[in-house]
Amino acid sequence: ESVLIASVWVAAPIRGLFLELSRLSGYEELKCSVRDVYPAPRVTWDTEPPTYEALRPVTRMHADRTGLFTVDSRLKRLKGNPALNYICKVS
Repeated sequence: ESVLIASVWVAAPIRGLFLELSRLSGYEELKCSVRDVYPAPRVTWDTEPPTYEALRPVTRMHADRTGLFTVDSRLKRLKGNPALNYICKVS
């Protein structure tokens, strides 16, 4: 009699990344979001060109009852440098 042990790893890859800009009173905010992914993703923000100012995103993540994750990350645009390009990375 033989015993077979198998490990299975299932991933739900990122199919789409959504980025939107909101103009609120006094500032602009970027929102980067992904839905229905597994495993839990990591979200990071960068600028081009790089800046020495600290980026302070607020990232929220939750899993639904099937274990798939939804992530929303929000970042206020830095004042005084309108030429910056903002990059949201999800991995």
